[in-house]
Amino acid sequence: MRGAAVQPRTAESRGDEEMEQDRYPLHVVVYTEPGSVACEQVKQFLRARHIHFDEKNISQDLSAIGELRQLGHLTVPVTRVGTEFIVGYDHDALERHFGAAPSG
Repeated sequence: MRGAAVQPRTAESRGDEEMEQDRYPLHVVVYTEPGSVACEQVKQFLRARHIHFDEKNISQDLSAIGELRQLGHLTVPVTRVGTEFIVGYDHDALERHFGAAPSG
């Protein structure tokens, strides 16, 4: 990771990353940009389920823009789950991949 601004790895900071990785073993990447409500919704969705993810902010990481273009996407958020993609804040698609919110 390049800087402190891109650190949604909350499990790592708590020291229980292995447990979180076991819970959801696929690599999750969220392509985002500042000020996007949909991007924030995706990140909140994943955090609520304690899903480890890497965030790629396209306004700070020019290589992330290139990755999105290669994948055929020109908008954010895009959530990459292993080899699959969820475009936008698609609550139903996110729940299919990660499950419903934990009851609390």
